[in-house]
Amino acid sequence: MSKSIILFYSFEGSTKKVAEYLSEELNIPWEQVKPKKDLKSKGFSKYPIGGGQVIMKKKPELEPIQVDLNEYDTIFLGSPIWAGTFAPAIRTVLEDGILKDKNIAFFYTHDGGPGKCKIKIRHAVSINNTLISSYGLAGVKQGLEPLKNGLLEWTKTIKV
Repeated sequence: MSKSIILFYSFEGSTKKVAEYLSEELNIPWEQVKPKKDLKSKGFSKYPIGGGQVIMKKKPELEPIQVDLNEYDTIFLGSPIWAGTFAPAIRTVLEDGILKDKNIAFFYTHDGGPGKCKIKIRHAVSINNTLISSYGLAGVKQGLEPLKNGLLEWTKTIKV
């Protein structure tokens, strides 16, 4: 049996809600990825600035991750969707070799649609890791309760 952890970036809290719920249900730890300079979550400017970071394929410098990721085989990797793909902090995690030779179960939260997230995450994960599954959750801001059953069904397809 592989050892698992949840690693995620959350901007306004939706992805964190999912990560905390998964941690409790699966009895595995979580670690939040934090950029050294993150956007402000208030105001309209977050949309053009965050979207611009995605389009420019920016990779923000991250605060140190507090756990030894070498101890884990399977990573539940979570991100909000920005401009049709995963957040820049997750790009840093995947493309800068923070994760290597891991099985990745990717989950994502969105309110406006997933865009081409599944295609883009498959490519980004394949640089250093293996994508074993992905799952999207729409409308977490309105409440996680109606999404829990589908989320748990997804986790049953992943060997943890």
